[in-house]
Amino acid sequence: MSQADQERYLAAYELAMGEKRRGNDDLKKGNYGSAIARYTKAVANSSKNLGLLLSLFTNRAIALLRSKEYTTSIEDCRMCLTLDENCIKAFVCRGFANFFLLRFDKSMEDFAKVLSLQPDNKFLQKNVLKAKQTIAEHKASHPANSKKEPPWIGEFGLLQIDEEDYAPSFIKSQPSVQKKVEAPPSVEEKKKEDLSDLPLLVPIGEFVGYEPIYLLTPKDDAAIQTANDQKLAGNKAFTLGNYAAALRHYSEAIRWNSQESVFYANRALVYLKLNRQVEAITDCTSALERQPRNTKAYLRRAAAWASLSEYYPAVEDYKKALKIEPKNQECLVELESCLVQLEKDYHKKLGTDPNNDKLKKSLFNVREDLKKIASKIEVNVGVKNKATSAPSVSTVYSYSGSAVPSKT
Repeated sequence: MSQADQERYLAAYELAMGEKRRGNDDLKKGNYGSAIARYTKAVANSSKNLGLLLSLFTNRAIALLRSKEYTTSIEDCRMCLTLDENCIKAFVCRGFANFFLLRFDKSMEDFAKVLSLQPDNKFLQKNVLKAKQTIAEHKASHPANSKKEPPWIGEFGLLQIDEEDYAPSFIKSQPSVQKKVEAPPSVEEKKKEDLSDLPLLVPIGEFVGYEPIYLLTPKDDAAIQTANDQKLAGNKAFTLGNYAAALRHYSEAIRWNSQESVFYANRALVYLKLNRQVEAITDCTSALERQPRNTKAYLRRAAAWASLSEYYPAVEDYKKALKIEPKNQECLVELESCLVQLEKDYHKKLGTDPNNDKLKKSLFNVREDLKKIASKIEVNVGVKNKATSAPSVSTVYSYSGSAVPSKT
């Protein structure tokens, strides 16, 4: 990373951490709305710092839970689990949110998962037992269709906010980076400046300041038609290269019909163009929640992971896409590139830890996967990427199946 890039990264990091600290103070004081707004602004400046992002999603999920915005809190918990599949606080927070939404079975599934991750946690066991008792009492005293919110089931001690800094590694290794250095903008930076009028974005795809109504289901045919019209307008804007307009149209489509997988998958492609990988990942996750066999969502999420140098989840997504389209040549090429990067990573780690059997097994599995894939890749496909470079966000646009937004 050049010193100019470090300067920009550091400026965004300091802004994000300032908002996080103020958000934490607001949350402790019970100012939940202000805390949510602070965390949202911090997230918008943290797209490259996955540790910081995870802490922000966790804290905002807790703030949303405390302000009784349960459905939106669940969305943030989902993002936490996308970044860390064993995030204890996300399972606990989602369990509480599902409880208050009267989704008792889902609630207990989350609590059971937490107990499996921390089987010796007596404090957690006590709260899960209390949750079971409260659910049983609520079911016994209320009809099955009752919408009355049950009483609180546990202690927020299970959901202490994260206050770590997650400072970039180069801050400690290169203290001089904090000295301001001006650098002429590159061509890519000039392109990004053209999008500077965009409002701040949040990981579930909405703009800061928007009322969170995008998770509602459509109530009539007119709402569905309006959503489809907005999608078509977004497709046209995307084709013309007007990504800001495309983003707004797809967001509006989701407002009118939040259950349509295609809207999220299309908006994820816009986020990739805007270099907003985290939002792309979240939108793809939302698309897959609604349509598990959405190949484009897997491909775009994999591209976003790869552009963040997170090759393991990228490999997993490419493999899932291949289960749906086993002969997708471009996907095979991108999977090979990610596996090559994983092979390098594992080989490097074994250099410092040569007796690590888990790493040896992982390296062996990667090499076996590479052998299998090599036999499936056609000679004339993906030559420029083959085994020589890491896949980038732009690589996904070569896909015949994902280069443009979905029309249906």
